[in-house]
Amino acid sequence: NVGIHILLYMGIRVYPEFFSALKREIRKKRYEKSMLARLDTGVIADRLMEMMREEKLYRDSEISLASVAERMKLSPHQLSQLLNERMQTGFWDFVNRFRVEEAGELVRKTPDVSVISVCYRVGFNTKSSFNAAFKKMTGATPREFKSGNADRRER
Repeated sequence: NVGIHILLYMGIRVYPEFFSALKREIRKKRYEKSMLARLDTGVIADRLMEMMREEKLYRDSEISLASVAERMKLSPHQLSQLLNERMQTGFWDFVNRFRVEEAGELVRKTPDVSVISVCYRVGFNTKSSFNAAFKKMTGATPREFKSGNADRRER
């Protein structure tokens, strides 16, 4: 078993282009049966963004890849492919980006509202997941952001 790991490591070092090509082929195979290629992904992506912005689907704490795909008349596999390949993001990062954006606005515009109420209002189930997503996307915790003691750069 150790020998196989050593051979793989050496192979990757000596033939990186081969392993990059292999990785691309594996990704292609992953989505081969989705039939997303037959759909207008630009229109679908625009509709997804519109639904998130206007209908604020991200506020639903029970949101799932399957529920959004069903609303869009896609399979979960097709929606996942659209997010991963066309929009370069995973489902949860996509949803949380909207949640954190709204949370940041709420924290700035309504300083008297508690961080925990903002957390639940924008769709998070727990304060810890809210804090983690907020910090990942803004570089600050919601409390730091609210107090103005944050480095507010976008990541």
